Amino acid sequence: MNSLGVLLITYGVLVFKAATFAGFVALFAITPWGRRLRARLFQPKPDHTLQQDMLEELHRLRGEMTEVQERLDFAERLLSSPDRDKSNPDPTPRSPEIRPRGDSPS
Repeated sequence: MNSLGVLLITYGVLVFKAATFAGFVALFAITPWGRRLRARLFQPKPDHTLQQDMLEELHRLRGEMTEVQERLDFAERLLSSPDRDKSNPDPTPRSPEIRPRGDSPS
C-alpha cells in the first residue's frame, strides 16, 4: 500500500468520526428525545445534607410544638378547675389599706 492510500483511509476515518459527532450533537440539541435525555443526564443531584438539616429542624419544631400544647392543656385545666375558686376567691391583688394617722387598728 502506498502512502496515498493510507492518507485517504485516515482522512475517511476522520470524516466518519466528525460526521458521527455532528449527528450526536444534533440528536442532543434538536430532537425532543435528545432534550429529555440531556435533562435527565445533567439534572442536579439532590443535596442530602440539606434534607438532613431540614429533617432535624422539623423534629425540633415538633418537640417545641408538643411542649407548647402541654403547657396550654395545663393552663386550661388550671383555669377550669373548681378548686381555683376556693383556694383564691379574689385573684386580683389588693393594695394595703390606707388609714389616717392617729387611728389605730382595732
